Amino acid sequence: APHAPVQQNVSVTLTGTPSGSAPPATAQFFADVTQPPGSLANSRTDYVSTAGTPSSGTYDRVHNLIFVSNPDWNRVDVISNVTHKIVKSVPIRGAISVDITQDSSLVWVQTMTPQVYAIDTTTLQATHYTIPATGFTGAELNLLDVRDRILALSDGTVFLDFGYDGATQFEVWNPQTNQLTVLETSQDGYPVRSGDGAHVFSIGGSSISIYDVASKTINFVGGVPQYGSVVAVNQDGSRLIMTGFTSLNTMTLFDRNLNNL
Repeated sequence: APHAPVQQNVSVTLTGTPSGSAPPATAQFFADVTQPPGSLANSRTDYVSTAGTPSSGTYDRVHNLIFVSNPDWNRVDVISNVTHKIVKSVPIRGAISVDITQDSSLVWVQTMTPQVYAIDTTTLQATHYTIPATGFTGAELNLLDVRDRILALSDGTVFLDFGYDGATQFEVWNPQTNQLTVLETSQDGYPVRSGDGAHVFSIGGSSISIYDVASKTINFVGGVPQYGSVVAVNQDGSRLIMTGFTSLNTMTLFDRNLNNL
């Protein structure tokens, strides 16, 4: 109504009146109106609506931008860390995982299919790549959207994690040569890279696998709880934060040899 009082966050009752011989129906809901970005006083946090559920994000420190995958709308949203608003939405079908290169020049995007994209952080334009089909086996040929992950490595290659129905497959892809290498490992944990992109860590069974980019080899260190996981890794991979050692809700700091610090 044009003369109704202005209110925010109120209960609303919606009534539907049928045109036929049927009783009217009513429904109630709560109208929660969020203030625009930058208007939350005395708070270091803010809210940016992407109209979907982001599944992955990465920060570009050079351009002060945040890249988040938005699979609900088949795009990658680019958010300014200054204005807290979306500056561009890059259309990428089935965008799942994102990671930025060590020099902040590219953001790699993994999708629900063998299609991979590289977003230039200066122009915000995406380049399309197709991963060789020989890298996919079993369930991965049919569905790649359960827990896929992409990690930018220090030598310019890309670490790929394809997970499906409890199974997983780790691969390293070279975008320059389009060569794909399947890593021989039974690890099924969520992979996390070091800040410098020189190592990738993942837990599976009772051991942790460490992929070394320089030697292109995997080393295993035992003594890990069955349901543990790597939460974070520091810049050079010398410190790890993991869960599951005392309880699933407890985080513990270790060195690379799993010595408790």
